[in-house]
Amino acid sequence: MLQVGLVIAILVVIWGSLWAHLALEHRRIADDAVDDVEVRALGLEGAARYMIGGIDRALLSARDAWLAGQRGQQAAPAWARSLDGPDPLPLAVRDAAGHAVLQFGDRALPEAARVACAPGTTPPDRLDIGPPRHAGPGGDGPGGDGPGGDGPGGDGPGGASSNGEDGRFLSFSRPILDPDGTCIGTVTAAVTPTALGHASGAIANTHPRLLLVGLDGVVRASQPEALLSGQTLPDAVFHRLADGPAGSFHVDAMPVNDGPGTIAWRRLPDYPLLAVATIRDSDMYATYRADRIEDSLVGGGLSVLVLAAGALLLVVHARMNRSQDTLAATLDNMSQGLVMIDERRRMPVLNRRFVELLGIPEELARPNASFDEVLRWQIESGDLTYPAGGTRVARKLARRGGLDEMVPLYERSRPDGTEIEVRTTLLPNGSAVRTYTDITARKRTERALAAARDAAEAAGRARTDFLATISHEIRTPLNGIIGVAGLLLDMPAPEEHRRYLEIIRQCGDHLIVLINDVLDVTRLDAGRLELEELAFELPAMIRSAVDLLAAQAMAKGLALHCDFAEGLPAWVTGDPARLRQILLNLIGNALKFTEQGEVRVTASVIEAAPDRVRIAVAVSDTGIGIAPEACERLFEAFSQVDTSISRRFGGTGLGLALCRRLTAQMGGSIGVTSLPGQGSTFRFDVLLKPTPAPASATGRATPYMPRRRLRILVTEDNGTNRLVATRMLERLGHRADAVADGAEALPALRSVPYDLVLMDVMMPGMDGLTATRLIRAEPGAAGRTPIIGLTANTQPADEQACRDAGMNGFVTKPVTAERLAAAIEAATAEEMRTETSPPRPQDAPEEAAPVPLASALPAASPLQLLDGGFLGRLADDISPAGVIEALGLFREDAPARISVMRASLGRDPARVRREAHALAGASRNIGLDRLGHAAAALQHAVERAEPDPADVEALAALVDESLAALEGWEGSAVALT
Repeated sequence: MLQVGLVIAILVVIWGSLWAHLALEHRRIADDAVDDVEVRALGLEGAARYMIGGIDRALLSARDAWLAGQRGQQAAPAWARSLDGPDPLPLAVRDAAGHAVLQFGDRALPEAARVACAPGTTPPDRLDIGPPRHAGPGGDGPGGDGPGGDGPGGDGPGGASSNGEDGRFLSFSRPILDPDGTCIGTVTAAVTPTALGHASGAIANTHPRLLLVGLDGVVRASQPEALLSGQTLPDAVFHRLADGPAGSFHVDAMPVNDGPGTIAWRRLPDYPLLAVATIRDSDMYATYRADRIEDSLVGGGLSVLVLAAGALLLVVHARMNRSQDTLAATLDNMSQGLVMIDERRRMPVLNRRFVELLGIPEELARPNASFDEVLRWQIESGDLTYPAGGTRVARKLARRGGLDEMVPLYERSRPDGTEIEVRTTLLPNGSAVRTYTDITARKRTERALAAARDAAEAAGRARTDFLATISHEIRTPLNGIIGVAGLLLDMPAPEEHRRYLEIIRQCGDHLIVLINDVLDVTRLDAGRLELEELAFELPAMIRSAVDLLAAQAMAKGLALHCDFAEGLPAWVTGDPARLRQILLNLIGNALKFTEQGEVRVTASVIEAAPDRVRIAVAVSDTGIGIAPEACERLFEAFSQVDTSISRRFGGTGLGLALCRRLTAQMGGSIGVTSLPGQGSTFRFDVLLKPTPAPASATGRATPYMPRRRLRILVTEDNGTNRLVATRMLERLGHRADAVADGAEALPALRSVPYDLVLMDVMMPGMDGLTATRLIRAEPGAAGRTPIIGLTANTQPADEQACRDAGMNGFVTKPVTAERLAAAIEAATAEEMRTETSPPRPQDAPEEAAPVPLASALPAASPLQLLDGGFLGRLADDISPAGVIEALGLFREDAPARISVMRASLGRDPARVRREAHALAGASRNIGLDRLGHAAAALQHAVERAEPDPADVEALAALVDESLAALEGWEGSAVALT
């Protein structure tokens, strides 16, 4: 197995490393030993030369002294006393017969050291070093000259010299020659081998052995074992020593003891001696043997650890195998298909269900197979498809297999009808884990539930539509009845007739209230009731609601009070109409069920923050009261505490249910505390935004008063936008004419002296920029006519293009009366008439860069589908009738532009871009924020690439949804009028 092989390999590495280390250490020690003995031999050579040179000089000095006739021990040089340590060197002069004629020092020369020369011979004048010899029975005294001399320097009979522990001596001698060279005597000195060994003591240690060997092969001195002196070297060893002046070699047996070793030698150049250093292998490798034992122990310990680790690894491997088997069994029995794709797009893990769900061939269903090969097989076999009209991103993701953070979850159908949910989790290292779930049964159930839901919703919509239709149908004749009754009341009539007319109008007003409640409930059920975001004065709004019912309170003799707690904000942003509706409902109920006493309205703050404020309002009365167990039923639709109440006081039971849903939609709640006979207190709270008070402090801007009435030419291809612009200009006090494009604007300017031109930038045929350049090229006053650009684009490049063309102003869509009035004032000012590079209007809102169309669709966009508040402000600018007419034009224009876009796909991308631009401007001019943003996104997408049919279809669906929202708003607007 792999684990066993790994353990063996580790053991081989451990012991191989130890063997290599020991081999290197053995070689290093051998090399160091050779170097060491060679250095020792060199040191011994120097020390011996110094020692023997001193002895030779002493001999020469003694010989010279004797020849000069000096006889006395007092003439012995001082340096001769220190040659043998603390004792003086024994030195004597002998005649040719060998008799001592002169003795230096206090010690007698040993008998063994007596040297004589043959009379009449002529020996060479050189130092002679004899081999070690034992001393005789006596020594030479000062006057003694025979073996039995017992002078003060004698050793006594048979006595050993005090200078040699073993009685051996080395003799050093030089001949005394007369002038003709004939030997007449010798001068001799005796030195123990130990004394000679002192010369090498400074460099000796316990391992190398140092020898001084004569050229006859006899050891003259040794260190540290002095007893080796006098032994003769084996011939084989001596011949190798005599071959050269210096060298080293290894021998199997040392010359002076057993065992192999290394020998190094050097020849003394001035004396017949060899300086030899030896070391035994046993001494040389003592440390190595200790290290070898230690390394072997370490290797053994490591081997034990490796074996233990190997055993543990085998156990762990066995457990891992069991775990892998368990995991494999678990994966293969999962109801989901599972596959892991690594960073190289390989599949290291896959289960059987994955293969079964996707029908993957056997050759591809193997671990570490290529995911791209599986993907290629799916595409080639038709298993993986994508819609022909899908977006480029969708096609790209499909080709890559959906391994992208943009699509962590998607669903698809296989050709066999199986529907699969594919979920992908991307991992930090670039790999991914994907699961495949068969959702065929779930989808079938979902479709069945969706069909049932659609049927229920259709029934609910039918009911809602019926109620709305009936309410509108009833409301129309009621408006006529109430209106005619009012007209008749304004005419002179008998008192009885007037009483009858008053009854008719009161009944009509009551019916209108009931119908309004029904309409509001149906709109809430249909999800069509949207809140506005308007700035209003909160205390003034509450007082106005109280004032509306003051006459009713006075008629019943009730007191109606209004109190504001400290800290109540003056100005807030919210839906004042719906807040007033809740107040009127609660105050009306309080007045209805109170016969005597008072009704009090109190407003306070219960939560305040920089960006929001929660307002609490309480309406208290002293009426009939309500039982505690019946309080909760009050807020249910079509519910009253007692059915007799409807007969006594009237009402449908919708008012409080409507209040509850309105407060919930405004982020609040409503409740009641009451006791029968003691009155009731209804409390509700809503979440509003604190708002700074406007300059006028009235809730409305100061009416625009132009400096003079202008005649203005509106150049706009969109009918909705033309209507909005002309009506807005008329409400601002100007006279407006309209043409459909730039080509029509030129002859109109030549024929009529217009004071100003409102020019749409993007129009079919001749666009606004081209028309502006042609107008500026006109001679006279027509070429200087101020021009204000109208466009849905506010990018820097678009603004610069307008300036370069010669426009004097720039207003973005949607156009408001305030911004248009400011632009007109700026463009018609005297200093602006000579400008060709107009400034950007300061109050033009910044438009966010268009987002991709997918982000502008209803499910993903935070923008409102319809800004009801904007339509309300537009009604103030151009009148409610003008808004209704503009909406009618938009309903005809928007579908037509979608049709043109569809027809232009693949043939005329520029036409698609122009239609999208026009649709964006028209949508924003009537408060369709989401549609305007989506159309602008499509316009910018077409500028970069071919239009995508799927994007056009998504825009068409958004148009249908926006038209439905407009229809709901129109119904709400009619109900509030």
